[in-house]
Amino acid sequence: MSRDFYSNSFSDDEPSDSIDETRRKKIDGFKLQIDKELLGGTSSDDVFYDDIKSYIKQAEAQDSNMEEINSYSGDETRKRMAEEAKNSRRAAEKIEKKQIKEKSKKNRFAFRMIWLSMVVLAGIVLSQVLLVGVNDLLAINRKDKTSVKISIPANPTLDQVTNILLQNKLINSKGYFEEYAKVTKAADGFHQGQFNIKRNLDYEAIINYLQMSTNRTDTISIQFSEGMSIREIASKLHEKGVTTDENKFLQLCSSNQFDKDYPFIAQLPSNNNRVYKLEGYLFPDTYTFYLNEDPATTICRFLANYRDKIWVPRMADSSNSGKLATIQEQAKRQGMSMNEVMILASIIQAEAASKNDMYNVSSVLHNRIDSDIDSGLHHLGCDSTVYYPYRDKASLPSNMKSYTSKYYDTYDVTDLNLAGAICSPGYDAIDAALHPNSTDYYYFCHKPATKNSAAKAYYAETEAGQIENEQEAGLIH
Repeated sequence: MSRDFYSNSFSDDEPSDSIDETRRKKIDGFKLQIDKELLGGTSSDDVFYDDIKSYIKQAEAQDSNMEEINSYSGDETRKRMAEEAKNSRRAAEKIEKKQIKEKSKKNRFAFRMIWLSMVVLAGIVLSQVLLVGVNDLLAINRKDKTSVKISIPANPTLDQVTNILLQNKLINSKGYFEEYAKVTKAADGFHQGQFNIKRNLDYEAIINYLQMSTNRTDTISIQFSEGMSIREIASKLHEKGVTTDENKFLQLCSSNQFDKDYPFIAQLPSNNNRVYKLEGYLFPDTYTFYLNEDPATTICRFLANYRDKIWVPRMADSSNSGKLATIQEQAKRQGMSMNEVMILASIIQAEAASKNDMYNVSSVLHNRIDSDIDSGLHHLGCDSTVYYPYRDKASLPSNMKSYTSKYYDTYDVTDLNLAGAICSPGYDAIDAALHPNSTDYYYFCHKPATKNSAAKAYYAETEAGQIENEQEAGLIH
């Protein structure tokens, strides 16, 4: 049985040709009912008519298929229809994938163009930034050859140094300079000081200039007289602005920090009774220092000068046919240690009134040391040792009086058994300690200098002669 798609009437025995004829009549009737006015009465009627005709044919084909499906119940027909539907889906999916692929291709092209544009733009910006940095690095645009005075603070940070350079137009880019200093591992090499530096230097030249102490202009020259003690030297350094921490300087003078670099310090006998280990070895001379200098650096200047002028040079040795020998060699021939030479030289320096007087004072001290053990002359009895490390009784703290008496006072300590030197002797005092005049003197004293006259020295072979000299010098009445 078939169903009439348009009339809803059914016939069990009506031929198929009769059905088709009936349908065509209905279609013709439907055509005649189309309102001409709806088509606008124009030539588009035919076009519209063709579209409707095409639609009707499609409907007929669909209806025919439906009738075929309903009329035949065989498996082959259902399988064929299912396969056709599957093929249709595959064709649709293929078309859809093709469309997606084409769209994706277009999108990728657009993305690449945008990405390329961004890369080009970033490259242009980066090249400009790098160009600015390179120009500053190489000082290409800094044509000013004038110098500017800058001051770097103590313990400066890289940020502080960079700001100073930027403010004084020595660089144009803070960031580039800081990165360059970090990459070249120069960030921690800056130190305080004043510098006169040209404005047309590149980064490397600026760093090298600021990290060399010899380029500093904040220097000061100080003369230290023979006979000054470490405390007096420290006080003068502090007064002139070389050391800001006087106590640290004194602490270093009692340390073992310099033993490794200076063998004449390393060979000193272990003696915890020395007030200052380096006493006697800060060679008196004129030095140039930097303001607010590191105390260790300052001490090294003194020790290096002692090494170069006293320890290394060879002096004429009168006890060995005038041959040249180091101080240490000469001391050894005389049965003295280098430590004893420096102790004796420091006493001579503190006691003598002049260079010539040094050799007579040395003879007195040597004669006492070499005298008979029972003579009572082995106490050298030098006033300069009584209040060490101070100059007079008023300056000596009460808690140090017993200490000084036990380890430094030559009225109590015999011969050269002092804990250490009492001041910094000069070259002449050291030479006098090694080469005393040949005399029979066992005593000496001095008439103090006045505004109109220099100090006068007196020597005696006996204690009675010493008393007479002291009376003449106005030391006793």
